[in-house]
Amino acid sequence: MIIFENVNYTYDGEDKAVENASFKIDNGEFVGIIGRTGSGKSTIIQMMNGLLKPSSGKVLYNGQSIFDENYNLRELKFKVGLVFQYPEYQLFECSVIKDVAYGPENKGLNEEDAVSAAKRALEMVGIPEDKYDKSPFDLSGGEKKRVAIAGILAMEPEVLVLDEPAAGLDPKSRRNLFVLLKTLQKESGITIVVVSHSMEDMAEYADHILVMNNGRVAMNGSTKDVFIDYRSLESMGLAAPKVTYLMAELKRRGIPADTNIITMEEAVRCLETLL
Repeated sequence: MIIFENVNYTYDGEDKAVENASFKIDNGEFVGIIGRTGSGKSTIIQMMNGLLKPSSGKVLYNGQSIFDENYNLRELKFKVGLVFQYPEYQLFECSVIKDVAYGPENKGLNEEDAVSAAKRALEMVGIPEDKYDKSPFDLSGGEKKRVAIAGILAMEPEVLVLDEPAAGLDPKSRRNLFVLLKTLQKESGITIVVVSHSMEDMAEYADHILVMNNGRVAMNGSTKDVFIDYRSLESMGLAAPKVTYLMAELKRRGIPADTNIITMEEAVRCLETLL
């Protein structure tokens, strides 16, 4: 469980990137963090594993403040894994298998066990064996993302945090990536935290949404509760999924559509019933 208590983060002692943020992420949740560029999303997730230290307030992991003097921050980074928006920031070895095995080795595993952990992680993300000895920089954008995720999964984290994981991917690759993340959440019980600009992806896969606005947590609730309140999102320069607007427009025209719908699958079922 991750808890933020009245967390503030100030750059250069002047500009507040995060202001008085308080929220909780339960174990096993799939949480989406949305907001306009510069709203504090990336700062928030970098404080989750101690990469950034709050100017004030507390960040707790499983009940312990991660910035207490005796807390083992190095150990936390194995438990709360962070995948950056651009996988090139995390890929550096000469081969895929060596890159993914680096984390387990750094964690203390011997070479044989680290390679075994890397192979398991690569299998989980769908990278075939014929890619293991290739340079990670020779892979496609979607494959690079998967290898970066495998590098974190090989360390067996309890929480996987991803910053705009679908950026630059084609629609098929993006869907495959989110299906993978949802499968990991359901089958392994891992907590997933995703920063995203795609309301459709968040509506389909997230259980819980945090909305950041000017460094503050403006909304915090179930995915459905957040997205059906599209007027509040619009006031912050955001939007709900397109199907939410479709249902609202049908209702306005006198068609008995369900305005609590936020996903395409729900919309299709509703329209089939109406027709």
